[in-house]
Amino acid sequence: MVKKDTPRGLGGWLILLGIWIVFAMWVEWVGYLRISIPMFSYPITELFSSSSNYYDPFFGVLVVSRLIITTLQLLVSIYLIYLYFAKKQLFPKILMVVLVANPVLHLYRGWSKSVSHPEEAVFSLTIVLSICTGLIICAIWIPYLIRSKRVKATFINKICSKSRAGSLCV
Repeated sequence: MVKKDTPRGLGGWLILLGIWIVFAMWVEWVGYLRISIPMFSYPITELFSSSSNYYDPFFGVLVVSRLIITTLQLLVSIYLIYLYFAKKQLFPKILMVVLVANPVLHLYRGWSKSVSHPEEAVFSLTIVLSICTGLIICAIWIPYLIRSKRVKATFINKICSKSRAGSLCV
């Protein structure tokens, strides 16, 4: 049970967190368009055909995995926005998973870039900065999500699904 004098609602640092989540979704959407539109604007079959001069055996896997990961990130961002504004209990847990996954995804992006462009370093300055930024964000927000009384008092709504057997709340 939450005390009456405990701060609740989407105020305080949670406003900053909400702005960041919406901004991150916008960045993912722009990134998705930046990756997918140019990819399909020329004959992409040239890149997947072994008889082509542009063929790279890893390229197909990298393109598909990159599109899948970016699509999942976009969908998770939309889901996080829903959980945030609906004040669902699941929000802090899902956000912590996303925060931890972010530096790992940057590692994957660095590795995949080194596979497709072997002349470039795996850990470019951009990748290292992205990983460090992700780790700093984890170090700030995960303890806040775990310890904050406002988070515990705000995200109290359960996710329920109604079925013939009754309602199931998570």
